[in-house]
Amino acid sequence: MSDNKVVNNLSEYLKTMRYLPALEAIRDGTCKQHMFQYNKIKVGDTILWHGLRNAYGSPNEFEWSRRVKVRKAIPIEIDFKRGIRTLSYNRDDIGNGWMGWHEGTVYEIAAMEGIVPPKGDTLCNVMQTRYGEVHVGDEIRLASYQIIRW
Repeated sequence: MSDNKVVNNLSEYLKTMRYLPALEAIRDGTCKQHMFQYNKIKVGDTILWHGLRNAYGSPNEFEWSRRVKVRKAIPIEIDFKRGIRTLSYNRDDIGNGWMGWHEGTVYEIAAMEGIVPPKGDTLCNVMQTRYGEVHVGDEIRLASYQIIRW
């Protein structure tokens, strides 16, 4: 079953949130960002968030949902040892080039993501748990992600 549908070149994605601090922040409207692996979501797309009743609930036990329209899609790469590298040429997005896990901009990204506490190392741990490292043979590779803002 696909988690998205396409209408007029815009897509609607169905996503389930399981990270409890971000789940609460998305629900109350204070979290307006999420990081996704790969680069397929674009400005104008819609994300329909579903929150689970509890962290271990069945995917069919939805407590609430919230529909958001994507206003920014910022391409990045993550190296779990080094940090985040923005691939955007627009400096207004989040800066340019590599940002270590302990830089202020990464703390801001963590706060907007709903990470508790909003620190780079916590963001790194959440992302690593959520998506894991990308392995090609014995090598760990950079993975493509997006920072999606609504």
